[in-house]
Amino acid sequence: MPTQESLLDFLGFINKRLLELQAEKDLLILQFNNKKIGFVYFIKSSDNHCKIGRSKNPDARMRQLQTIPSVRLILIHKVYTDDMVQLEGLVHEVFSLAPNKRIQGEWFEIDENNKQFQTWLEFNDFMFWDDYEIEMELIENNVKAY
Repeated sequence: MPTQESLLDFLGFINKRLLELQAEKDLLILQFNNKKIGFVYFIKSSDNHCKIGRSKNPDARMRQLQTIPSVRLILIHKVYTDDMVQLEGLVHEVFSLAPNKRIQGEWFEIDENNKQFQTWLEFNDFMFWDDYEIEMELIENNVKAY
């Protein structure tokens, strides 16, 4: 039978661990609310153009962009990053090169079957998968808009 002292020690340990976990959660939320942390996304339109942009919440951003009923938008890929501004600029630069073509602003002609695009998807799925689930949970629980 546990003693009262051992029960109090155990409760103290549990309380300390709960405080540590809350501090870790608060830090994750603080980091995520940093303006640079977020996603670089690829949204494809039914007219085969692709928007490469950045957002804290790419799904909400896609719904905002869906203003023309005759053009359907599909979120085809998103990558979590701790500096979405820098990564978006790099991705724009890379996808401006042949065989892709920048149409206007953040809109590109990108063939999803092209080797450059497939390599991008494979690299980023591998690099960011571990953080992805954590960040998606943060988005669902804390971020309401892009």
